[in-house]
Amino acid sequence: MAGVEDLHCISIPAGADLSALQFTAVILGSDKAVVGATTTTAPIIGILQNKPTSGQAAAVAVMGVAKAKAGGTWGSGDKLTATTGGLLIATTTEPNHYVGIALEDAASGDVAQVLIQPGMVAAA
Repeated sequence: MAGVEDLHCISIPAGADLSALQFTAVILGSDKAVVGATTTTAPIIGILQNKPTSGQAAAVAVMGVAKAKAGGTWGSGDKLTATTGGLLIATTTEPNHYVGIALEDAASGDVAQVLIQPGMVAAA
């Protein structure tokens, strides 16, 4: 069951209506406001924990154990990156950015626990 533990969030204005993107990956837009992540190679800053509309404060989880929404199947221990709509998918591809590590298995549409630990997949 997905939950949060010792979660640290920062508040950044939403650069668009993000009310349908709760528990998805976000990035900083060109105007330094939060927008949904849509590509595996963009630096992900965290996982959206609330449902802000444009200009409202977005609660972005940047440290701790957060709830995140799966866009595909992943296993515990997988590194997670963003796909369309900020949904999270497993990645092992260089140079994908990832937002964290899966703490439990998930299938598409599930909300599961993720340890926030941003990084970039590097060559083995």
